[in-house]
Amino acid sequence: MDVDDEAECRKTLECTTPSCRNEGGRFGIDEYMKAIGEKEEVSALAAQLQAPDTFSLTHDLPNEAVLLTDQTTVTLSNIEISVKLFFVLLEKTRVTAGERFSITKHARNEDCIREHSMARNRPLWLERYEAVSSLALENIERMHPDSIGCVLERVAIHNAGLINILPKLGIHEDYEVEWVWLDANKKEHVGGMLKQGQTFFVGRVKRR
Repeated sequence: MDVDDEAECRKTLECTTPSCRNEGGRFGIDEYMKAIGEKEEVSALAAQLQAPDTFSLTHDLPNEAVLLTDQTTVTLSNIEISVKLFFVLLEKTRVTAGERFSITKHARNEDCIREHSMARNRPLWLERYEAVSSLALENIERMHPDSIGCVLERVAIHNAGLINILPKLGIHEDYEVEWVWLDANKKEHVGGMLKQGQTFFVGRVKRR
């Protein structure tokens, strides 16, 4: 970032409300500089780490930092993780779904990784309105059908290859799904299912 860009950012982030002016109008600037500082710290830490070829994600995380990259194969077995964490791993690493693996609704201020025996099975919203990475599509293609346990509440996927993940979900049959919205305008968005002739179960439909 050059001097002119930083000056413009400071001007944009200047808070002009009465309460902010009483405190010097620096809230936005302080938060911005804090975020920049944290990003630089993470970059410096990542430069010191060597990414492992394989990593088994468990509830008991290692004490030291671990760098996961698109060259790291992450095995997910005997755990339940939040859907938010799952999509991060799906987009950024090479994911392998093992036995007793499930995803659940993301909840703030709660652990996003739990042992399978402590699974919450909270109904989740499976939503995507933009394209997924090519690595995510490769991960989905490698997964076995019904290998991701979950309870669906709503499904909304618009013009994204994520539709191909539906046959990979092992959805609990005892729950009702509120609504399903699938929209694809390209063959590759559903290419995985068409190629293998796969069908999928989303749960019982809730009657209104």
